[in-house]
Amino acid sequence: MSPTYHLYALYRSRLEPRLVRTTIESPSFSTERIGIVKARSGVPTLVGRAGRSADGRRTTLLLVNRAVEGTLQTEIDLGAVSVARVTCEILAAPHLHVANGPTVSNAALGNGDVRPKSFPCQNASKQTLALPAGSILSLVAE
Repeated sequence: MSPTYHLYALYRSRLEPRLVRTTIESPSFSTERIGIVKARSGVPTLVGRAGRSADGRRTTLLLVNRAVEGTLQTEIDLGAVSVARVTCEILAAPHLHVANGPTVSNAALGNGDVRPKSFPCQNASKQTLALPAGSILSLVAE
């Protein structure tokens, strides 16, 4: 399976029907002009969205760390969300140039297995997590 497949599968299984207001404070970065894409400044390093299931029993948070290097320490506060169980999954690679797929060997990958993996988090409404560069985190609170 390709990284794109895993990304869409992760999104598809985590997008809840009711959006939840989310506030994200994050460092930012600037970009240079690339082709027809204009240069930008103040681009947030961390972006995300939160949603709640139709029955209100599950809240899902998806976070994307856009940093190209280093780890981003992140504090998550789910506020008044009732938490009995929290599970986290992450889609990340050892470096940003890793590719995988059914026709690519591990030798070509640089041992870069790109698929969602369990990520340690606590059964609590407040979390402090270290997100690797270029990663996508899914947090589900039930």
